[in-house]
Amino acid sequence: MKKIEDCLTSELLFQAIRGDIKSKDKLLYVREYGQRLRKMGLSSQQIIDFCDLDTKAIKNGCYMDEYTLLASKPFITPGMTEDSIKLDNCTFSELVYLTDEANLAYIQDYYLLPRETWELVTKHCIREGSKAASKEMIRRLKSIDVTKAQKEIFIETDERIIHKVKYSKQ
Repeated sequence: MKKIEDCLTSELLFQAIRGDIKSKDKLLYVREYGQRLRKMGLSSQQIIDFCDLDTKAIKNGCYMDEYTLLASKPFITPGMTEDSIKLDNCTFSELVYLTDEANLAYIQDYYLLPRETWELVTKHCIREGSKAASKEMIRRLKSIDVTKAQKEIFIETDERIIHKVKYSKQ
């Protein structure tokens, strides 16, 4: 079982839906998922809508697996192309992680990545790219009337976990 405090927000729901775990553990993941969404200040209807959008992405074939923490492995790897990651398959947390990874790769890996992978980076990074993952997240959040402050709470929460998981193993 993944440690709840190391799971990104959407990863909690993924574990509850797709994880091969006991029912009581599924309830722990769902409870934490709901608590994080309530900490954002979402209404009951917004929580339902947020969950529905995450569930849709999970069922579309998101990029998580039940045994490995999403933030413990690179989301962008050499050899990937601009079309390697489909945004419709990304949960909210994956969109945050994809943007974070693209931003980091833009700064650190610009000379290491093959051209086709660099196109994926610039498609999603905030600095120079088209910001596709970030724009998709904003579009989804607007569709359920999430405020800028609520969005920032979500991103800060997931980024804190990403950085903890990613850099604690070094």
